Amino acid sequence: MTTSIGGDLIKNLLEVEVTIKYGYMLQPETLKPGVLLGLEARAKLMGGLIGFSFAVQAMARIERIDLDDKGKVTIFADIRIVATVQVAWLLEEDVDFRTQFEQTIPLSLALVPLGGGAIAILAPVSPI
Repeated sequence: MTTSIGGDLIKNLLEVEVTIKYGYMLQPETLKPGVLLGLEARAKLMGGLIGFSFAVQAMARIERIDLDDKGKVTIFADIRIVATVQVAWLLEEDVDFRTQFEQTIPLSLALVPLGGGAIAILAPVSPI
């Protein structure tokens, strides 16, 4: 899902736009649920003479380690941050940073930000 808001705050002086994106994923091979998040912000000053842009993209997924070890899950995240400053056609400076991390945590900590809906996803399946 994508949501965007923005426009001219001060006509011919300041224009701003912000876009928020999010979605859910499920890797079919491993059944690892995850979430995709994105935020982009752009601003133009003095009719586009000076421009700023900033973007953050994150992907996170969760995995049960072993059904025998009922109290632990592994969280994996990939985060990218990009920023640009532009002054007319004379100067354009970019910053691009990307990082990843993986952490094993107790299942109870993983359920707090996900809410009650995560209990059904992470609950162990027992054969009949």
